[in-house]
Amino acid sequence: MKPNTRNAETITKLIWLLSQVTADDAIRAEKFTKLLEHGRELENAGHADIVNCDDMDTFDKAVFARVYRKHAQRHLIKSMDWILLYYSCCRFMRATVFAYLHSKN
Repeated sequence: MKPNTRNAETITKLIWLLSQVTADDAIRAEKFTKLLEHGRELENAGHADIVNCDDMDTFDKAVFARVYRKHAQRHLIKSMDWILLYYSCCRFMRATVFAYLHSKN
């Protein structure tokens, strides 16, 4: 029985991608918070789209902008945290060692 290297490569790639998405979202939230602190939230494309939308009336724009400001400051995408990363690595290592040991028999 040969070790399943394609699965190992796929798991490694998925862990890397999920970690990157998590880090990118944290950076996005931090940047928007800094823009808000300096009163420059219109430099954010999402907030600017809401404020400059011609399809909504003033009340709707205000509500959507308030909700956007509230939630865009939060780190929302947390697909990988340290516990999940540790668990994934342990499972990956266990499967790799198991496959290696069985390939010797």
